[in-house]
Amino acid sequence: LERRMEAHIVDIQRAPDDWIPAIPIDDILNDCVDAAIVARLKLTGVIKIRATLARDHATRLNTEMEQEVRYCLGVEPSNPASYQHIYNPDNPKAFTLGGVQEMYYTRAQFEARENENMLKVRVWLNKIWDYMD
Repeated sequence: LERRMEAHIVDIQRAPDDWIPAIPIDDILNDCVDAAIVARLKLTGVIKIRATLARDHATRLNTEMEQEVRYCLGVEPSNPASYQHIYNPDNPKAFTLGGVQEMYYTRAQFEARENENMLKVRVWLNKIWDYMD
């Protein structure tokens, strides 16, 4: 296990930008995801799927979420220091249960998760692994 991990570390260091696979949503929609990408996904457990939402739609949702975060959490998204009042270094879960949960339940996040393309991505991802993996 240790040797395999060391080999992966070397691979990551050799090409850090390529370690996490990235594909356009059209590869999923057209059922043409390269087998090498699927293999890398199974290895890393993560994938970047580009252009899942149209840019103008994503921009609108992002703006709406920033407005909700300002209102609900009293933070300024462009100023990381403004998050200090909701983060408790003695209890990091306080931010997770407060801040992240608040962002998760914003209307914009809900709309993004319910997007038809996201549904297709979830279906595709659920078919990647089976009980034997």
